[in-house]
Amino acid sequence: MAQAAGAALAIQAIGTIGSTMAQANAADAQAQAAEQEAISVKQASESFERQARRRSGLIMGQSRAIVAASGIDPSSRSAVLLDLDNARQAEIEALDIRRFGQVSAAGKRYQGTLAKASIPGIYLGGAAQGGSILSTWATRGGTVPSVFAKKKTAPPSFSDLNRPSNYTD
Repeated sequence: MAQAAGAALAIQAIGTIGSTMAQANAADAQAQAAEQEAISVKQASESFERQARRRSGLIMGQSRAIVAASGIDPSSRSAVLLDLDNARQAEIEALDIRRFGQVSAAGKRYQGTLAKASIPGIYLGGAAQGGSILSTWATRGGTVPSVFAKKKTAPPSFSDLNRPSNYTD
């Protein structure tokens, strides 16, 4: 009975260690995934920003072509103000895209930081559970079950080695 209880406690301790390590590895993997997502979001927002700037450049070029084709003096106040307003709006759009990418990437990095910060707590929880197992073991007598104790046996004699395996005395 004591052997079975000791073996059960040993199995429980091994399970606790394995579970703790798995949780810590999962948290580390989650942190690495969050960092990769942050990089991906940042790269995507940089691409969107470049596209927005390109679109606005094309629109401003079209606007200048329309003004020139209409016969209006491009240096007149209304055409200049229209160009300035378009340029300002295009820059605001590009900066909004950049800011969105920065904020999203920062959020992903924060998720990774939280995941990494949870690892010591995971180990502490595993240690506490291990301490509980040791406490249970100690209250049950605290002896090493004979299953895990080294057995002392005499080496076989020469006559035992020559005896057939199905031989009985």
